[in-house]
Amino acid sequence: MNELAKISKVHPLVKKNRQQQLAKLQPQLDEGLVKRQYWRTPTEARFSVLNDASFPTNASKYWQAVREQSTHYEELIRLSFGHRRNEIKIKRIKHKLKNLESDDQLV
Repeated sequence: MNELAKISKVHPLVKKNRQQQLAKLQPQLDEGLVKRQYWRTPTEARFSVLNDASFPTNASKYWQAVREQSTHYEELIRLSFGHRRNEIKIKRIKHKLKNLESDDQLV
């Protein structure tokens, strides 16, 4: 089940007719989520994030860098929670397999 469907069951984020429209787009949305870029390259940071046109002063560059660092740190935390969730799922599956193997030995 995709994340949008899980969340929508708990809290209706969008109206039913919009959910149907999103359901049609779900494969594309899932693909985009899997393929998205998590981190900026140093070149991207230097020339797009900290460019002189958008951030002309040292102070504006500093605060943008602080925002960038915070964003990357939050993403790292989010990814670590996903990793821990997956570790728990793996442990549960291994536990079930172990129980199934022990049940087979009893029969």
